[in-house]
Amino acid sequence: MTYVLKRERSDVTVQESVELGRWGQLATPIHHDVVPIDNDGTPWRDYALFCWWDPAAGVYVMTHHMSSPDPSFPGRTRVSAWAGGKTFELIETPRPGTHHSEHVTVDLDGRLIVDHPELQLDATVDPKFQPIDFHALKALPSNKAGRPLHHFEQPQHATGTITVRGEHRTFDGVGLRDRTWGYRSESSQWEEYQYLMADLGDQFLVFWKLKGTSGPQIDLAFRLTDDGQHLLDHFAFARNGSGLLNDVQTTLPTGAVTIEISDRPVGFWVPQGGRQTGPTFSAYDEFVNLRLSDGRRGAGLATYGILRKLI
Repeated sequence: MTYVLKRERSDVTVQESVELGRWGQLATPIHHDVVPIDNDGTPWRDYALFCWWDPAAGVYVMTHHMSSPDPSFPGRTRVSAWAGGKTFELIETPRPGTHHSEHVTVDLDGRLIVDHPELQLDATVDPKFQPIDFHALKALPSNKAGRPLHHFEQPQHATGTITVRGEHRTFDGVGLRDRTWGYRSESSQWEEYQYLMADLGDQFLVFWKLKGTSGPQIDLAFRLTDDGQHLLDHFAFARNGSGLLNDVQTTLPTGAVTIEISDRPVGFWVPQGGRQTGPTFSAYDEFVNLRLSDGRRGAGLATYGILRKLI
């Protein structure tokens, strides 16, 4: 499948045809034709994320892969994994212009391989439902006025094998992947975000609240099904005593429903940059099991980010 991409260079938009395969925009190649740092000091970054969960197998995996042409910080690739009670996190510097590192190989068409003494992973991810185009929705603000980041998300089906510190599992899970590119600095463009993705089997729900350092708060929610992508008109988050997500209230075609977190098996802190001395964006992801007020069960991922301002 061929897509026409729009790549921004300064104030110029370049269009070119690129063969992207079954994952569409989420398989967009790393950009090599951009200025590494723009005129106000913001670096260009190419991100790819994969996450999935298989509660029955006891497997939870979250990966972030960031490549940048900025020579002072060429990127980071991170794989955080939990299998059968064993956990390991691998953080490495990718090779220039790639998402690959010494022990991690990333294929944007849907394959992730880790070959490390403490972690071996061979995962294939296949698309589920439809991608969400956050760029078209202007839903991921940058610090560039009128130029939101390019960001796409899509649920995925993940299968494969994993061994964490000797604990071997085969998994058949569900999750989400995303792909982001543009000039990006979390600590100068975002105040806070909160996000929940929820797999209910026949549908996948996404709830998103984000506040940039300028502009209004953004609230978006989607219900993805085999018959299309549906916008949810209203939802509300409630937090627990620790400030983590307690539940979401929304309305589905079957009626009003509360989606409550029943337990939180695994969580990981999410590095967003290098060492910083000023305001710093801090992020945390937690895999969650869900209980709905109509009796259904589900699982997903809750994510949080907030700008820490004390210096």
